[in-house]
This record gives sequence, structure tokens and C-alpha cells, in this order.
Amino acid sequence: MKAPLIVKDSVGAIWEKRGNTAWVECPKCQSWFPASPIMLRNDVPPAICPNCHHEFYLAAIVPRVGE
Repeated sequence: MKAPLIVKDSVGAIWEKRGNTAWVECPKCQSWFPASPIMLRNDVPPAICPNCHHEFYLAAIVPRVGE
């Protein structure tokens, strides 16, 4: 499966403050949607594409040491 493309520090929409939004490309349907930078952490639930409802993680899942 292709990893999602994430663009940080993008200009975004006029009403958004710079740095508060990451634009994410769904790996399934290639549509773009804004996501909170918090979603880029590896300990958060998966993102869900608002277009095709595909569920995917924005950050790499790193196994804990010893697991």
C-alpha cells in the first residue's frame, strides 16, 4: 500500500492560520483534505478520508522496544 503524501507548512485556505494545518493525500483515492498537525503523531487513531472513507495512519507505526 502506498504511504499517504503529507504536505506541511502549506499556505492552505485563506481562513486558516499558517502552520495549523497539514494537507494530506488519501493513499486510496488521491483526494486531499486538511488534518491537524496532531494527527501526524504516531500514537493517534487513524485518519479517515472524507471522500472515500478509507482508514489509514498518517504517521509510521513504530513497534515498542522489546515487542
